[in-house]
This record gives sequence, C-alpha cells and structure tokens, in this order.
Amino acid sequence: MLHEIQAAITNGLPYLAMMQALAVPDICGALMASDGRATRSAYLAWYGEYMWGNFILLSPEQCYSLRCGFVHQSRSDLAGGHFKRIAFHCHFWGAMDSMPMVDMGDTLYISVEQFCAHLNNAAHRWFATVAFDPTVLENAQSLLKPKRSLNAMMGSFVLS
Repeated sequence: MLHEIQAAITNGLPYLAMMQALAVPDICGALMASDGRATRSAYLAWYGEYMWGNFILLSPEQCYSLRCGFVHQSRSDLAGGHFKRIAFHCHFWGAMDSMPMVDMGDTLYISVEQFCAHLNNAAHRWFATVAFDPTVLENAQSLLKPKRSLNAMMGSFVLS
C-alpha cells in the first residue's frame, strides 16, 4: 500500500495519493487494536507520535478532521483551529516549490509529495517498532492483499 502511494505521486495522481496517505494512521491504529478496528483516538495517537514532528502546523486533530472531510466528502475544510481549510500543492504541477507547508493566513498549503513521503517514512518507522507484536501480526492477517486470480472472469488480480 505504501508503494502505491508513491506510485500515485510518480504518476501524477495527487488526490489518490492523499486519500490513501490519510488512511495510513487509521490502518496502523487498527493493526495495534485488540479488536483490529480503527478509532479516532488511535488515529490521533499514531499521528501525534509518528507524524506531527514533520508537520507541526497540522495537529493530530486537524489531520483527523482533514481525513474525515477529504476521504468521505472530498472536502478540505477544517473544524476549529487557526486554519479554515487546507490546499494542496504538487511540484509536478509547478504550483510551488517542495516546501512541506506554507501558512497563508486561514489556509494551510501542504505539499502532496512531502506529506506522502513523510507519512511513508513514519509508517516504516512505526512498523520497525511493532513488526513482531502479536496483536499486529494477528490483525495483519486480515489486511487486503493483491493475489493472482484463478478465475479469468475476475481479471488478473483480486484484493482479498
């Protein structure tokens, strides 16, 4: 999944990259949960520990608000805080340089490439610390994985 986020960036698909990247803290939090389910509190804790240092202007609460709006409603407005909305800039569009974040008053501009790269690095650091955790290993068995399809009607690969 982390490779697909980078592939989306490489292929000029920032919306897809951000949508998947914003889900990573949920997935990591769910992997650590005894019931294998994502929660708001687990998202906030994971983002706060592994990601916030790189994106200090985007608090865990704001990132969760962004995740909810972006993934479920295709919106980038935020509830509460200094910033009312987030705008994304992409180096491959030539919109701005590759600065991770730019404070423009009530709007926070975030580099899609930088956000996704830092999130991928955070996920790799997190996994290195939990790779042998029994709960994570058990929950990982339920993750969707691409597999070759034996049925030609289903295409070349299936996620199951």
